[in-house]
Amino acid sequence: MHHHRLFLSSRTVYSIHLHVTCFSTTWSKSRPFSSLTLQNEAVLKRSLQNLRYRLKREDVVVYKAPESTNKFSWAFHGVAVVQFIFWTNIADLYWRLSLKNEREPEKFEKRLLYSGGMLLAGLVASASLILIPSRTITYIKVLKGGVRAEFETGRKLLPNKKRIVPVKNLYLRQRLYTRQGETGYDKKMSFAKPLLLREEGKRMPYFLDRSGEFYEPKAFDAIFWTKENRK
Repeated sequence: MHHHRLFLSSRTVYSIHLHVTCFSTTWSKSRPFSSLTLQNEAVLKRSLQNLRYRLKREDVVVYKAPESTNKFSWAFHGVAVVQFIFWTNIADLYWRLSLKNEREPEKFEKRLLYSGGMLLAGLVASASLILIPSRTITYIKVLKGGVRAEFETGRKLLPNKKRIVPVKNLYLRQRLYTRQGETGYDKKMSFAKPLLLREEGKRMPYFLDRSGEFYEPKAFDAIFWTKENRK
């Protein structure tokens, strides 16, 4: 059913209607019916119609990370570089000291094993730190036509941090909209519980900061969240 997220295909109107129907039905079952239900569904339909109209003319940014994300990305990269330099110096120091030990000179294999282990520890520590900003999305833009999405991660040191993928390949397993706060979602839980955006065929998810700016939470869910994605 991934094709139901294509906005401007030959079945655009039907696709959006199906999105709204599925999303609204599931959302309505999660709470008692009230007079606000139809009103919320109408707001969602208008929001999606406005999005579809804009996508005919231009790209639309549906998510933008807070400014603090960029600072955290640089901080993680900085700590990663420091870790690598630290373990490299430790390995080099051990190698030099082992050569100067005239009383009990160590074998080459032992020196190589210990020094290599220290270098490996530095690489693992640095890679782990860089992995966090590499999976943190700074923005998501649905491109004109609504078929593809462009997003960028917080990775600073390596190329190819910007990607363009079909919208149908991106999905959520939990909804952004929780009916909490003025925006409809809890921004305070951003660090403790990030929103996970998954890509079809990839094991590791991407992280979205809930304190960022979203294009209308319910419309965002209608694009990326569907019933089958909750399994």
